[in-house]
Order: sequence, then structure tokens, then C-alpha cells
Amino acid sequence: ENMGRGKGWKKDRMYMTHAEYVNGFGGKKKNIERRPYKPLQFYCCNLSLQPFTDPVCTPTGHVFDRENILKFLKKHRKNPIDGEPLSHRDLIDLKFHKNSAGNFHCPMTFKEFTDFTHIVAIRTTGNVYSFDAVNRLNVQSENFTDLLENTPFVQDDILKIQDPNDFKTVPADYYFIKQGLSVKEKSSNPIDNITLNATTEKIFGQMKQQEEEERAIREEEERKAIAEGRSLPKKVQAPKYVGRDSASFTSSAYTAMPKVETQFIPKQTSKKGYVSISTNKGDMNFELHCDIAPLACENFITHCADGYYDGLIFHRNIKNFMIQGGDPKGDGTGGKSIWNEDFPDEFDDSLSHKGGGILSMANRGPKTNGSQFFITHKSCTHLDGKHTIFGKLVGGIEVLKKLEKIETDDLDRPLKKIKILSTNIYSNPFLPEELASEQRERQILKKKEEADNINEYSHLVGLVSKPTTEDSAVGKYLANAIKTRKKKKTFGEVRGVQKRKRRAANTRGYGNFSTF
Repeated sequence: ENMGRGKGWKKDRMYMTHAEYVNGFGGKKKNIERRPYKPLQFYCCNLSLQPFTDPVCTPTGHVFDRENILKFLKKHRKNPIDGEPLSHRDLIDLKFHKNSAGNFHCPMTFKEFTDFTHIVAIRTTGNVYSFDAVNRLNVQSENFTDLLENTPFVQDDILKIQDPNDFKTVPADYYFIKQGLSVKEKSSNPIDNITLNATTEKIFGQMKQQEEEERAIREEEERKAIAEGRSLPKKVQAPKYVGRDSASFTSSAYTAMPKVETQFIPKQTSKKGYVSISTNKGDMNFELHCDIAPLACENFITHCADGYYDGLIFHRNIKNFMIQGGDPKGDGTGGKSIWNEDFPDEFDDSLSHKGGGILSMANRGPKTNGSQFFITHKSCTHLDGKHTIFGKLVGGIEVLKKLEKIETDDLDRPLKKIKILSTNIYSNPFLPEELASEQRERQILKKKEEADNINEYSHLVGLVSKPTTEDSAVGKYLANAIKTRKKKKTFGEVRGVQKRKRRAANTRGYGNFSTF
């Protein structure tokens, strides 16, 4: 009944006024005017609208990055914010301070700057403070000397960097944005008109450098052609395409055919291979792990049989590491496998690059084995799981040590040529007759094992099928067991309880209700 009582209540009534509802009972108030968009942060350049790295400001307190504003002033000679004349001599170097967390703060109050901090700078020194510190320690105490450097200044030298209650201009009202002014000239190349970060700028710079190098090579070829009186073939500007080239993955008339990798089927063998490499410094004998790395061993043995390695050099030799060869080009960039393409790796936990004389495949990465190989001088266990081990040195260790001592240049190339004169194969388990012979031996061994298994239990089978009553070592138990199975006693017989006759039905009680 006291509904209208509250602030401004004067008399008893059955209603309340709008003013009473708003002021005393939490009614809706007028909308507070808010900024339609957020202003630029204090740590950003007003020209690039990105965080600055070398801040400077104008006498009006507008902050820029030094590199950006100098380029703009060189071209337009105006303040990009208000369009007023501006010179590089009018710029003031700013000294922002950071705390241990890397955030901007006031060096006197140690409070971090935010979008709602009133920030000022001193024109004579460029030091940046919060307005509270300057107002209390300089203005109110009438001590107009810089708080850090004791440099005198006047009150007009206090420049407003950010005032959360007074944003004079916003980026949309900047002079250079309205006028469409820019530091860069528009280029015919669309890449030059893109705003780049450090990474993309580096990538496009490399592309541009490559184009310039190709252009220089082309111009040099044209100059030589003119001097020799010949003409270069014209560069095709518009290549011709066939219908298949224009087919896309969304076309119903074209089915994308994935590239099918070659399936390498290793030849199974349980034998080792033996090969000798004759060099101009001596001979080295190797045992090949054909049973563990059949692909690498077959590739190496076949190349040796074809004379592929004859006359090649060891192009790389690193002391306390390894010596590498098997490249027809002699620089580590060539060589093919017997399948004319790279074959996969073959790793096994039983093999490791421990000690010298380990024969292993050289590669450019996973599944890139060709014809190149290397021989270790010392242990290189860090190569395990990266390079296929397929052999080891079993003779000629003194020759390998002699090769290790040969001097090399800065690119690890031996100063004295180490040449492979020839290769000799002593045992090749991949020959057809060897594989066929091993297959026959495997089948014979399998049949023999099956026969041995049958013979091992044949006497037991005969005893079970024809039990005997003789007291032999095993037969007597089997015979007794069979007799026991034939005659089985019931549970009652075992307990000595005879079957009882069924007791006559009890006629007393309620009885059967079927006659009702």
C-alpha cells in the first residue's frame, strides 16, 4: 500500500512517477553515449596502424614509427593526421619504458599503460610518463624538471600521447586516409602493392632475385648469340594445351589416376654374400648381409657383376667418420639402382654402425637408395635407422686405415684420387641356381621335419588303436584305461544305494480338483 514511498515521495498514492521509478527503483536510464569504435592503441604507429619499433611524435602528440613518417614526409611534407605542414625537424624522439614482463609502464609509478591510461611525454627529453605522476610531482609541486634526467621544461612541453576522455581524432578521420595518400608508389607488379610481413617479404624477395638471375642469364645468352651471329629460339609465350591438361578433379570426364609406387619384392635367402673391392690403394673384402637386407645386397652385387663401379672414385672422405663412393658423376649427386629408381630402406635391430668397416647405403633421405655407399672409419651409431647396413669389412682393414689418412680439401674431397679398379664376387646367393638349390634344400628339410614329427608319436598311435593286455611299459595303462571306459557304474552303484520304488500318491488333503 506504500507503493509510492521512496525518494521524492510526498503523499500517499497508488502509483509512482517516472522519476521515482528511475531514481529509486532501478528503472531504465537514458543511454550513455559511447564511442562508435575503439581508437588506435597508444603503442601503434598512426601511419602504418601497426605496433611501432622506433617511436617519434609530433608537437601535437601523434605517435609514428620513425621509418614510416620519414618516408611520408619526404614525399608529402604534411602531417598525415591533420594535413598541416610538418618537417622531420619537428619530430620528437620518444623514450618508452618497459617492466620485467616486457609491457610499457610509467617509470615513476611502475603502473602498466593500458588503453585507459592518461599518458604524456616531455618535449625536452622525450621521456614518457603517466599523467598522474607528472601532475603530482611536477605541476602541483611547481617543479618543472624531468623526473628522470632533471632537465628543465615548461608546462607547454607536456605533450598528450593518450587521453581516454578526449580522443580528438580516430583513424577514419585521418588526413592521409581520406586523401588516399601512401608512401609507396603503385607498381604494375601486383606483388609490390601487397602489405607484407617479414616472412612473406623474404619469400617474395627470393622469387624476385631468382627472376632477375634468370633474366640476366637470358640476356647473356642473347649477347653471345648476337656476337656469334646465331639466333636463339623464341620464348613460347602461350603454350598449347590438350584436352587432358584442362581436365580438373571436378570434371566428370576425367578420372584422377594416382601414381603407383613400384613394389620391390626381395629375394629370400639365408646365405651371406662375399665381394672384394680392388682400389689403387689395395683390396678390401666384404661380407654382405643378404639374409637381412636382400634389396641392398642384390643391388650392390648386381652392380659389381655389371662392372658399374669399375673406374669410379671415392668422392668423399672424412677422417673419424666414413668414406663414400659409388657415384658415376663423382660429386655425390648421381647414381641409380638396378631398378632405375630409388628403393626403400631395410633396417634391422641386429645391425648397427658400430666400429669401422661397416658397409652402408648413402641416401638423400628416407627411401632414396641408389648406387652410392659408404664405409665407416669409426662408430656412427647416430646413423642407425637412417641408412641401410648391408655388409661389413672382413679383410683389408689396413687398406681402409690407409684411405682414412689421405688428405682432403674443404669439401672433403680426397686430394689424391682413390679409384675403384674392379670388383670381384666370391659368393652370390641371388643367382637363379643358388636360389633354386636353397629352395630344394628348404623343401627337403620341411619334409624331413614332418616325417620326424610323425615317427615321434607313431608308437603311441599303434598302442591306442590296438590295446594289449601285456604288462608293457605304456600299453598296460592304455589297455586298463580302455576297459575302464567300457564299463561305467552309475552314481547309485558307486554310493551303494539301490533304486527305491516310487511311493504311492497321497490321497489325503485337497487331492485332485479335476472332478469338481
